[in-house]
Amino acid sequence: MAKSLINCEDLYKEINAGLPKDTVIVDVSWSSKKKCYEDYLKCHIPGAVFVNVLESEHTDLYPRNIPKSDIFERNVRQAGINDNSRVILYSESDNFGFFASCRAWWTFMVYGHSNVSVLNGGLPKWKSLGYPVSSDVVKVLPGSFTAKWTPTHHKKFDEVVKNVEQGVFQVCDTRSSGAYLGQDSPGHIPGAVNLNYGQLMDTGNQTLLSPDKIKTVFADAGVDLSRPLVTHCNSGMSSCSVAFAAKLCGSEDVSVFHGGFTEWKAKADPELLTKETPK
Repeated sequence: MAKSLINCEDLYKEINAGLPKDTVIVDVSWSSKKKCYEDYLKCHIPGAVFVNVLESEHTDLYPRNIPKSDIFERNVRQAGINDNSRVILYSESDNFGFFASCRAWWTFMVYGHSNVSVLNGGLPKWKSLGYPVSSDVVKVLPGSFTAKWTPTHHKKFDEVVKNVEQGVFQVCDTRSSGAYLGQDSPGHIPGAVNLNYGQLMDTGNQTLLSPDKIKTVFADAGVDLSRPLVTHCNSGMSSCSVAFAAKLCGSEDVSVFHGGFTEWKAKADPELLTKETPK
């Protein structure tokens, strides 16, 4: 089983030593402003393949929707990934690649593939260390990956509504503090605490904070990592980074409310929108 986080230095050593045949490095860069595949063709980690993990039917309610199982399975197979593959994800997205890489990590998890790691710092960190990049596209044989929906990593709107009264799991809102406090939004889900995923970044090193420091950030936000945790943002992007960080720190029961606040503000009753912070 792969460690969930791999440092650039360790991946560089593995590549030089010769990656095992069952290891696949995947560029999952994504942006709403450009086609990242074109960037991949110009510059990527040697041997990496490209997968668009956000190829889906996006809607106003789900602007960053989850790919249907057949689409995800097809794209992952085309990248040469099998059910027993070790997958290493990286991107050149916001916050040192974690914005897109952790969404890709979560998508693999909800489709039953847990042997997946995220590159710490992504392509920005890799390039800052002077490691080689390539424009060569690797030819791979189609893989045999099977997408198996795994709902333990996914929370639906109705489940979060029930939890407001029942309090079975903690809810962590990963939007900005302004959005959480209702300065530029209708507020937040009652009982939710706020932890923006940018708080988890070590900007000096272009990586995640150390696990001990991440645990402190969670504790300061009022999150108990020994209890079930559900993260959400607006549409299931930055919330995946916070879920990833919680898993990295040993949290065993972590899931993402994918519909996030976009779905919540559209469907929730008025009393389920608040600007009051938990005491």
